[in-house]
Amino acid sequence: MSGTAAVLDRHDTYPTPHDNPVDPHKAAVVEWAFVNCGVRSFVDLGACWGVNGGYAFHGLSVADIERAVIVDGRVTDITYERAVVHPQLELIQGPLGTQETADLVGTVDAAIMFDILLHQVGPNWDEFLARYAANVDTFIIHNQCWRGPETIRFPDFSAEEYIRRVYAHDPSAIAAWYERHDEIDEAQNKPVRDVHNFWQWGITAKDLVGTLWDLGFAIEAFENMGAFDPRHDEIEVLSIVARKR
Repeated sequence: MSGTAAVLDRHDTYPTPHDNPVDPHKAAVVEWAFVNCGVRSFVDLGACWGVNGGYAFHGLSVADIERAVIVDGRVTDITYERAVVHPQLELIQGPLGTQETADLVGTVDAAIMFDILLHQVGPNWDEFLARYAANVDTFIIHNQCWRGPETIRFPDFSAEEYIRRVYAHDPSAIAAWYERHDEIDEAQNKPVRDVHNFWQWGITAKDLVGTLWDLGFAIEAFENMGAFDPRHDEIEVLSIVARKR
């Protein structure tokens, strides 16, 4: 699945490592956007990790949805099992950012992008947004943003500085990742330095909002939820609903 995407019509899925409840704030953002932006079709990108399509299923429960799509590099078995009762829902397994995947998704009213923009390299986060901007009218975004003066790449830090300044639940994994930066990851077909498993970008609020504007979107709702974690006060959490103007 490194360079291709496939619409799943069989139990070709992966074991579920976690099944966390949906975050009430994120669920409320989805509901607000669906109601206020008249969403009848949507894609949830990177929907499976941790919540097994939870926000897509929440969206299906609060609006009259004609077509829904879940995209993830690994569609979990619980996601598949929950999807079978929603005939309007398609599952696509493959890389989120390729043109092939975007073409499979096609035109939808909205794209949910929760906690994924800071992971996107090749295409980078802004190119990733542009790839889907042509096909959607509404972006629903939740992202951990950088409070510094400009957008940065976290791997440009040393390993020690990354561990100190960026969220890392396992510092030993960060150290091991840095040691392999120059290798090629065969599963994702890119340098190990660029894999989406780690936080890649410190995107400023200014650059995120500005990029959305440049792509033709105006901000309908914006909330700064404050510091991501008391130990990482350089990172703030933003929720944004942006609509094509």
